[in-house]
Amino acid sequence: MAQKAMGKGSALPPLEKGKIRLYSMRFCPFAQRARIVLGHYNIPFEVVNIDLKSKPEWLLERNPNGSVPVYEKDCQVLYESIVVSDYIDEVYGNGQLYPKDPYLKAKAKILIEQISKVVGLISKAYMMSPAEFKEQVPGVHAALQSIEDRLDNKFLMGSSVTMPDYILWPHIERTVPFGHVVQADLLPEDKFPNIHAWKTAMLNTPGVRATIIPSENHIAFLETMKSGAPNFDYGL
Repeated sequence: MAQKAMGKGSALPPLEKGKIRLYSMRFCPFAQRARIVLGHYNIPFEVVNIDLKSKPEWLLERNPNGSVPVYEKDCQVLYESIVVSDYIDEVYGNGQLYPKDPYLKAKAKILIEQISKVVGLISKAYMMSPAEFKEQVPGVHAALQSIEDRLDNKFLMGSSVTMPDYILWPHIERTVPFGHVVQADLLPEDKFPNIHAWKTAMLNTPGVRATIIPSENHIAFLETMKSGAPNFDYGL
């Protein structure tokens, strides 16, 4: 799991028959989604970390977009974080992270679409200066308010963790370190008490316990990212 990021010109590590491989990047919130679901079910897998500034040719053969996560097992290859997460849940967990009722499952899918819009507002600001980003904070707070307003229970869909919780988590995990870097409070507790209570509950879920990264490591990585020379191996 502590493998250093592989870049352009590197040799593809030999594939082991019957074993899940996840092409990932340690600090990528989208790749973390897939790792969370694997961790939720305690599924053994191999991780190959990628240098996203100098992508190996064999990654682009598997995903022309060059993004992570990418799932590979034998001749099966999938990419896009929600697609990969859903596939893992369906194949290895019998779809337990979605409600069984078709209507409620559809509602969960709609919620994931809404979460994607919140995530987009935060993600696009990663390379902004603190002054630039502070102009975006009201919009981020408004988007987070939609999450705050629906958290009238322990988790997003009720009393048990479901896929929408896990899809949202990596980005909420990064609100404190990202806020530190851009000098803005993205998630003030007095404004978002429900999200803070949800964060506490999420820390006890198996997927989060298996993948969480200390805030100080996130901060250090984000600082290298803003410098234009991201250190994908920070902390190894």
